[in-house]
Amino acid sequence: MIRWMKGLYLGESVVKKEKRIREDMEQGKLRWHVYVLMLSTNPENQVDILSAGFLRQPFYRHQDLTVVGLAQGREEALAVLQRMAADAVRETGAGNLRAFLTRRLSGEQEGADG
Repeated sequence: MIRWMKGLYLGESVVKKEKRIREDMEQGKLRWHVYVLMLSTNPENQVDILSAGFLRQPFYRHQDLTVVGLAQGREEALAVLQRMAADAVRETGAGNLRAFLTRRLSGEQEGADG
């Protein structure tokens, strides 16, 4: 199952295509040129970056995935990651992306309850 963070970090090339990309990914359509930034499936890591096409592999199909960013191409994905890291440092004073993003996701859930 794919969970999408509100206020998803987006590369410039995907801003106008976000809705279509999300729909395609949820339907399992291949999107090799789109890169996904998500909370790592390994709790010891912070963020995974991979081509969206890899999400069709059996390992990922059976995982709960939290997508925090989308980009077109590897270079744009790295730029999105840099923006994410800068926000984490600015807001928390530290570069722990996993903690920063997890707090943002927790805030989404609290907002839904209140």
